[in-house]
Amino acid sequence: MLSVEEHVSEIEANGFSIAQGMIPDDLCDEIIEELTRLENIGPPALPANEFTGYKTLRYFDLLNEGEVWQRVATHEPMVEVIRGVLGRDMLLSTMGSATIDPGETAQAIHCDDQLYEMARPHKHLVCNTMWALSDFTEANGATRLVPGSHKFPDYADVTLPPDAHETIPAEMPKGSICFVVGTCYHGGGANVSDERR
Repeated sequence: MLSVEEHVSEIEANGFSIAQGMIPDDLCDEIIEELTRLENIGPPALPANEFTGYKTLRYFDLLNEGEVWQRVATHEPMVEVIRGVLGRDMLLSTMGSATIDPGETAQAIHCDDQLYEMARPHKHLVCNTMWALSDFTEANGATRLVPGSHKFPDYADVTLPPDAHETIPAEMPKGSICFVVGTCYHGGGANVSDERR
């Protein structure tokens, strides 16, 4: 496993870093159980659309749901890396999930801090994490990343088609966390498999 400093260096170089083995299997399974519970209660509050996906289940405001989300938010190995990127004085802005079902198409390429309308370059405002609760593969919709795009001099005016930039899949085994800064372009992958991601 890489050290916190090595992950921070990778993020500075590429816009993202993958930490394998950062989430215990039992915690992954507990989170999946909680997502299943939410799915059984009713549909997600966020309606399906072209950007968020028609076969992707997204839940938000998870901190207000089961107790497990409080442990997710304070998972110390994750927090240490985020502090290395953003500094010790940081806020949790949102907590959501994205479960990609078979048949989902690729999401538009975008970055997450464009809404702040700050001219590039600027210091990191956002460091997102993607938790692999199952193996992420290119076939089942691993998020597409544009390496080095956090260093682009300007923002695109709108979200871009999935093939607008050369991307790589964030393939990682169950229990991994992918850290992605808000200026790094990315998008959910197409799930052409028969398994849920």
